[in-house]
Amino acid sequence: MLRVERHSDRGTARHTFRVEDDVLIHIAELRLGDGQDFVPFMTSECRRV
Repeated sequence: MLRVERHSDRGTARHTFRVEDDVLIHIAELRLGDGQDFVPFMTSECRRV
């Protein structure tokens, strides 16, 4: 698993990448302002064709 965070004046975006059964899964989450919890807003699954 790889986790990357990007910080700005508006909050923090967190991207998590992992591979399960040859599928790349990317989850993007946001934490706005002084919030304590990240809220997921996008999940992507990439498969080979």
